[in-house]
Amino acid sequence: MARLAVRNADTIRVDAFDTEPGSGGPIALPELGPGWCWIGIAGCPPRSVRLSLEDQAVSLALDHAKDRPSCLAAAEEPFRPTLDFTALDTATDTIECCVATLPEILAHLLDAAGDSLDMGLAISDLLERAIAGLAFDFAVLDAFAPAVGFDILRGCILVTRHLSKFSAEVALIEQATTINPSASLTWLLSLARANAQDYDGARIAARAAIAADPAIAGKKVDRHLAELDAHGRVMEELHSGETKRRSRGSARIAYCAHNALPYEAKGYAMRSHGLAKALVNAGRDIIVIARPGFPSDGAQQLSPSGLEIVDGLPYLFENGFGRHGRAYGYIAEAADYFERVFAAREIGIVQAASNFWTGLPAGIAARRLGLPFIYEVRSFWDITREAREPGFRETPQARRDNALEAETLALADRVLTLNGAMRDQIVDMGVPADRVAIVANSVDPAAFAPAPRPDTLARRYGIGMADIVIGYAGAILAYEGLDLLIEAARPLLAERDDVKLLIVGAQPSLQEDPASIEARLARQIEAAGLEGRAILAGRAQPDEMAAHYALFDICAYPRRALEVCELVSPLKPLEALAAGKAVVLSGVGGMRDMVADGETGLVHPPGDVPALRAALTRLAEDPALRAQLGEAARAYVADRRSWQAAAQGLQQLYDELA
Repeated sequence: MARLAVRNADTIRVDAFDTEPGSGGPIALPELGPGWCWIGIAGCPPRSVRLSLEDQAVSLALDHAKDRPSCLAAAEEPFRPTLDFTALDTATDTIECCVATLPEILAHLLDAAGDSLDMGLAISDLLERAIAGLAFDFAVLDAFAPAVGFDILRGCILVTRHLSKFSAEVALIEQATTINPSASLTWLLSLARANAQDYDGARIAARAAIAADPAIAGKKVDRHLAELDAHGRVMEELHSGETKRRSRGSARIAYCAHNALPYEAKGYAMRSHGLAKALVNAGRDIIVIARPGFPSDGAQQLSPSGLEIVDGLPYLFENGFGRHGRAYGYIAEAADYFERVFAAREIGIVQAASNFWTGLPAGIAARRLGLPFIYEVRSFWDITREAREPGFRETPQARRDNALEAETLALADRVLTLNGAMRDQIVDMGVPADRVAIVANSVDPAAFAPAPRPDTLARRYGIGMADIVIGYAGAILAYEGLDLLIEAARPLLAERDDVKLLIVGAQPSLQEDPASIEARLARQIEAAGLEGRAILAGRAQPDEMAAHYALFDICAYPRRALEVCELVSPLKPLEALAAGKAVVLSGVGGMRDMVADGETGLVHPPGDVPALRAALTRLAEDPALRAQLGEAARAYVADRRSWQAAAQGLQQLYDELA
């Protein structure tokens, strides 16, 4: 019997081919053709290996071909949206493959085929071609009755959809319609074409489905068609090449923001406010215009509309409509809204911040009115979301979003971004280098002036006035490396009663489950016996942040070396620098320019727990070094990284474009 070992939840390892119990010889395996070998064990058809993985019976057929190794698996539901292939080491009789389960319809077809190889070969051929992006050879279905061929196609359609192979799904559905045409199948074809970004083809299929069976029409179909029609209008306008002649006019700036104070106080909102306020202080006429639908399409209980004054700045909100599952329909409606506002308020320059949800409609409206358009890229949202949701970049949403981001960049007269790495990425995306400028994340030093430790807040967390506090302030995300921080600080916390670790922040909504990461950190603290010494404080309100920095002696930001961290710069470390704290950063690209190692802070290699531990220990044991680094950090921020300094860098650009 073949010995099988489960290496992890998704991998099976076949260690050897043994003999069938009592047979005294090797298992007889039928010949499958070039490159193929079936593995059999007692009690199962010779075409398969049967085993239990997570209480599911899985049948495997493994292709030994070195040039195109594959794994085909059939099992009971639920369907797993993973079908991955790894190299097979036949020389050592060791085979490794990722397990995937096929939909029930294919499992039944394989079971019904018994020892016949034609069914497995046909399904394998279709799926291999789908995954490799090759053209299908539907002649493999000629050996089967039309109804069976149709069922094979139905099953393969499900697999390709789960694997986000939408062009392959389109081809399979089109073939299925030649066998058994129906309105419902044509409707599925419309959805698949939309996922493959063939929006014109999707519109044709949707209307054909309704014509074939008017009964399928309804709200869902109407929304789909409305979105496809809106795509046509938006793309036609973007690619028409028509722009109004620009003439010198008003110098008033519309700063279009994805989110905004006072309804959100995360990094995007704080950057918009800080930069806008500094520009107003420098004499610029600015109105901040929130993305229409903010904040109501994320928090329905909040639906402000009209003008509000926030910290002396005018903010305009519109919540009569929002995204609500739309993309192109929203962009078209938002562009009309921005056009009305820009005209009514005599805007002369339009600046919009990431991402395309705000930038594209603002840019379209600016072009209609002949206004200069500046697009401010603060992050690459597909990269950021991929770090939180692995696999996102393979989804149709990611492909659509990237296409719309590219359209926004193409509209912009100038592109602003946060650092050199992001600038290089934007240039790689096709934007000429002379159109891209850096306006780095900054801070208001006056808002984070050094202050004595607040007694009331210290008591809230059980912190003594003489304790040494290692602090973190920011979002609780996996890529922030807070588990590494706890592990690095563990010996200090265990050995010294006067050292505390205080983590201030929470998991952002609409992403990973907030409880999951925080609960994992809490379990880590409990397992290390650090309760009361390592403290998860939860979210602090914006007006409490300066007081929390006053609790800290050392601030740590141990980001992992993921793509998003190498590119995107956070705001929070700058607040700590402005507060005059001794800062320890990982050397990821997004933070590398924030401190000079040994002068304004300490830098450790990303993911290097011993190096982080050494830096924390060094600072905990040397108050003079903490003070020296903190003073130098605050001086650097006041001179180079204030919003006032950032605003000065924009003045010439505005004068050129006005």
